[in-house]
Amino acid sequence: MKVFQKIILSVLLLLTLVVGFFSIEFVHGFSSAKQTSTVKKVDPKSVPTTLNVALIGSDARSKDENGRSDSLMVAQYDQKTQQAKLISIMRDSYVDIPGYGMDKINAAYSYGGIDLLNQTLKENFKFEAPYYASITFQDFIDCVNELFPDGVKIDAEKSLDLDGVYIKKGKQVMDGNTLLQYARFREDEEGDFGRIRR
Repeated sequence: MKVFQKIILSVLLLLTLVVGFFSIEFVHGFSSAKQTSTVKKVDPKSVPTTLNVALIGSDARSKDENGRSDSLMVAQYDQKTQQAKLISIMRDSYVDIPGYGMDKINAAYSYGGIDLLNQTLKENFKFEAPYYASITFQDFIDCVNELFPDGVKIDAEKSLDLDGVYIKKGKQVMDGNTLLQYARFREDEEGDFGRIRR
């Protein structure tokens, strides 16, 4: 869905600006520093050409807890081809969580935060995401309302009733809270597949 892509791109843009700023500051500071014979040479081949960023939608109700990863995506940017890829990992994927055994992948973030989630990704999918952005339900609502103050036009496939929010089938304008409930719904035959597609 375009609205979720815009939100994700906004987060990625912010991350890119932050990383870019510190990279420029580092290069500037390094160039200004006095060179000595103790500086180690870096093999260009050892510098990663891809950047992985984990995008976590947490179900945490407060900022004092990690919560489970209600949604988990990994964005990858290839610096050589200048192309970006985005994948969604099913929240109910049954994986080996280091130190905890077999469990759903959405539990990893709750058990040990981003460090354990990264270990889990490496153990089961052979890659890591050294950078991440985490957003709670309330963050999502606030972000949507800020980016789309007039609401988001959605053509709902069916009538839904979740957590006291009733959504009628058909075209309508949704605010952040309504859109969150629409995105989270998975109590039908499509389950998590339908939720990810929305």
